[in-house]
Amino acid sequence: MSKQKTVILSGSFNPPTLAHIELLLNSIKAVGADKGLFLPCSHSYLKSKNTMHRDGLALKDEVRLKMLSSIHEEYPQLDIIDYEITGKGTSFSTYSSLSYYQNEHQDEELFYICGADKLSSLPHWHKIENFIKEFNIIIFRRDGTDIEKEISKVPLFKENRTHFYITPSLENVGHISSTKIRNLFKNGDPKYLDYLSTGVGNIMKDIKLSDYPEVSMEEWVSFMLKHGGRLSKNKVSKAIFADNSRIFLENKQKFLSFEPAKYYASPFDYSPKKIAPSTSINVLNMNLDEALKPFKEKYEHLAIFNNTHPARVAGYYDEGKGSGYDTYLSLRSNLSLYLYQYAKPTLKRVKMSGVSLIKDVYPLNKGSGLYAKDVIFFRYGENNDYRLRDEVLSDVISIPLSDESQIDNQIRLLYKVASMNKVECLIIDKESLKRSAIGMNEALKRFKTILLEEFNGILKEVVILSNSAKKKESKDQMIRLLS
Repeated sequence: MSKQKTVILSGSFNPPTLAHIELLLNSIKAVGADKGLFLPCSHSYLKSKNTMHRDGLALKDEVRLKMLSSIHEEYPQLDIIDYEITGKGTSFSTYSSLSYYQNEHQDEELFYICGADKLSSLPHWHKIENFIKEFNIIIFRRDGTDIEKEISKVPLFKENRTHFYITPSLENVGHISSTKIRNLFKNGDPKYLDYLSTGVGNIMKDIKLSDYPEVSMEEWVSFMLKHGGRLSKNKVSKAIFADNSRIFLENKQKFLSFEPAKYYASPFDYSPKKIAPSTSINVLNMNLDEALKPFKEKYEHLAIFNNTHPARVAGYYDEGKGSGYDTYLSLRSNLSLYLYQYAKPTLKRVKMSGVSLIKDVYPLNKGSGLYAKDVIFFRYGENNDYRLRDEVLSDVISIPLSDESQIDNQIRLLYKVASMNKVECLIIDKESLKRSAIGMNEALKRFKTILLEEFNGILKEVVILSNSAKKKESKDQMIRLLS
């Protein structure tokens, strides 16, 4: 006795569209099947997929099942397999789901629907050799793909050519996609109903967008860096740059209203001016964010030292990433949109941003520095990433420590710039010194020696931050180096 034929279509069905229905109905007709089944993916998979595309509208399992049930009521020959949603007997791979169904329905021959655009990735599917030998595959022509050529490229497919069924494309519904429907729905355009069955459309009308908040930049960045693969860092970098440029433009007048940054090239004439009998040097187990608040309350004029790239005093901010201490500032507090005005104007992404750049001050020599007053930090902390803060936190002195032969002069330049701008307290994080040409330990010694021998008293206090998991050991080590 011949087996009953069953066609299966897997997917997110977020929401199920008229195209999905037509795909199943035409597949049933093409192979003479008795019924068609929707195989919706789990919500965890759907949520991950939508997070990657920064789309918050990932319909809940119960909503998608309700929509698919409404289709079954209208088309009795179309039903649902809920294995991946319920977790019943499957590891959430397509092969596992079909195998589990086959074990429960051994009198049925299974036909799996696959778009022509998926053929190139099919050889990499989980247990593909078993999949091809145990099940049949229906391929719909799409985007002009030469299906026979693609099949012949893969020996496994060529050997099992009788398991492949090629059908014409669905011209009348080829333009319909769940993504298009979600976008129309989110924009309040009722045309989305034109692409849904009556039952699904009625359910969609009752959905509240407030129940599906958009994916935040912080969520997206965290997800991409963890799951996005080899190219995710570059993609995240570009997205952060674009988002930061948007924030800058939205707050452009605020930033441009602050006192312009001052550019310094050394050597230059300067006589140290003492503001204290001597400068105290203290080591604290804090990170930058923790230290800023108490020291802002203690001192009227506070500055952070930024060990920057020698040819880019604004760091790599214009590319959405950092170098040296810029990396730490970017991850913890970020240097600021303010310094972005000093980015290299020839870079494509800088031109695209529309930010007003300050001309003819971009430092290209190693004996230079930039003093930025009234810096607004943003993109700081785990819960406030990529958000602008209204509070002015500190001034920033950006000077490179990358040329070993010039480091002593650069440290002198740092103290000169601080004194000329009436800085009372200078904050230096050990992270800023790890990437100096002479390393953290030697840099600390030179900071202390030059301060005490040449600039003692021009600052009231120098604070060294030790943000370490082994705080006591780290603090003790730096105290020994400075003693």
